[in-house]
Amino acid sequence: MCSVIDPDPIKCAAAHCDQDLKATAIRTALVLSAVLNYGYHNAICHAPSAWVLWASRTRMNYMWTCALLIALIDQHDRRFGFRGLKTARDVVDHATNMASIVPAGRLTLWPPAGGRFSGFVSGYRQEYREKAKYATWTEPGQKPSWM
Repeated sequence: MCSVIDPDPIKCAAAHCDQDLKATAIRTALVLSAVLNYGYHNAICHAPSAWVLWASRTRMNYMWTCALLIALIDQHDRRFGFRGLKTARDVVDHATNMASIVPAGRLTLWPPAGGRFSGFVSGYRQEYREKAKYATWTEPGQKPSWM
């Protein structure tokens, strides 16, 4: 999964540094595209990523990924002052309309093997702390408290 640094998709997007924001939005759009293009039951994109498999497992996982992409796009616009990421916007518009192809179900644990979501989040937070040399946030006070 791409830099899940908070279980709440809005807080997760806000916590991404400026340098990672656009790339994370693009990766998130690719995950949603993979789920839609290859179908939820066999999300085969050569070797499907664990995130594609997780997002395709239940509709709540899929909608969490959609919510993350919307939040990443909003953060991008707020920080950089323009509406960018047009392709990501197109993907999320289409993806939210196609959610019914994913089987209904609750939000499941990440990683797919059944690990603790909180442990996964703390792992990504540690990785982010290691990026502290170059990570910046445009808005004052935007830097997460755990950084």
